[in-house]
Amino acid sequence: MLKVLGKVTYYLLPNLSRLNYRPQASYAIRVTPNEILSSVAYGTAYASVLVIVAMILFSRRDFK
Repeated sequence: MLKVLGKVTYYLLPNLSRLNYRPQASYAIRVTPNEILSSVAYGTAYASVLVIVAMILFSRRDFK
């Protein structure tokens, strides 16, 4: 049970290391435009999912 829960958590949480370009900057490694666009798309998709989930959760609340 714990193994399955760990695997589900692994696939649900984002891989934020894709947004880290510190090693490439430190060692002067070139980053291709495809890598940058892929990272931007990944970050935008993840942020969009979080905003949509927040909208769904807060639409149920009555703040009056």
